[in-house]
Amino acid sequence: MKILDGQTVGIDLGTTYSAIAQINAEGEPVSLENADGKTITPSVVLLGDDGKVIVGPSFERMSLEKPQNIVEAIKRQMGSKDFHIVYQGKKLTPEFLSALILKKLKQDAEKQVGPIANAVVTVPYYFNDVRRKATQDAGKIAGLNVIDIINEPTAATLAYAWQKGQLGRPDAFEG
Repeated sequence: MKILDGQTVGIDLGTTYSAIAQINAEGEPVSLENADGKTITPSVVLLGDDGKVIVGPSFERMSLEKPQNIVEAIKRQMGSKDFHIVYQGKKLTPEFLSALILKKLKQDAEKQVGPIANAVVTVPYYFNDVRRKATQDAGKIAGLNVIDIINEPTAATLAYAWQKGQLGRPDAFEG
C-alpha cells in the first residue's frame, strides 16, 4: 500500500474501547487523546432520535438514551453481510458504523498532530480475510489510507520488543 502525505498512526479498533497512537519526534509511541482528554474512546455509537450521531458518548449520556439507539461491540459483526441497523430509513453496515468510530479518533487526533492520512489498524488474530477487508473498508470510509492490518497479539509483541529496545533482534523473545 502506498503511503500518502500526512501523519501515520496506529489504531486499536476495539470491541469496547478504541485508541490511536503515533510515534513522536523522539521515536517513542504516544497515545493521542480524544476530545475529552482521554486516551481511550468508547467504541459506541449513539443514534439519536433527533438525527444526531454521537461516537464515544459518556456512559452518563448513554444512560439517558433508549437502549435501541446505542450500538455497541460492532466489531463483532465486521464482515457480516447479514447484519445492519436501520436508522432514519438507511441501512448502516458494521463497516460504516466502525468508520464513524475511526473518523472520531482521526478527527480528535488531528487537533494534536495535524492531518492524518495513513493508519495501521489492529484486529483480533481470528479475523479472516473477509473481516480484515471489512476493517480496511471502514478505514477508507473514515478517510484513512489503511496501510496495514495486523493482529492484536502481533502488535503486543512489537510493543514489548520496542520497550525492551530489542525490536528487530531475532533473539528478543528467547528465554
